[in-house]
Amino acid sequence: MSRTLRDAHGMIVTDYEVEVQRTFIGEHHDRRSLRLPGGVLPSGEGLMIPGLPPMSPGEDVVLALSAAGTTGVRLTTGLTQGKFKIMMGTSGLPVAVRDGSGSTLVTTQGFCDEGGIEVMPYAELVARIQAAAQAAGEGR
Repeated sequence: MSRTLRDAHGMIVTDYEVEVQRTFIGEHHDRRSLRLPGGVLPSGEGLMIPGLPPMSPGEDVVLALSAAGTTGVRLTTGLTQGKFKIMMGTSGLPVAVRDGSGSTLVTTQGFCDEGGIEVMPYAELVARIQAAAQAAGEGR
């Protein structure tokens, strides 16, 4: 479920109520409320954040999110890099799909094309996230 509104500072934001099946980092909650910048108000006025991946009702996704700022707004980490849509692959096993088409990364080495659509087995994505979480935990 989602609802677009103006926050206390006048910014257009969308609140999402999401069902959580799995939490990789942090405390698990069966449901979470997320506030992301942008959206379209009933009046037709809207705000679009270039690079912020769209969210659709009923999608099965893995999200990497920033911490909530002082206004409660969060962002997907790396914009399009922080959202993987989970779909059933042709093999019958789930795959994670990240759509970075049209995105450009700015790095210390310059600009690089994000490379379009990336598809990987869901199990591989889970392994990568768990390895990163473990490495971050070891560094604390």
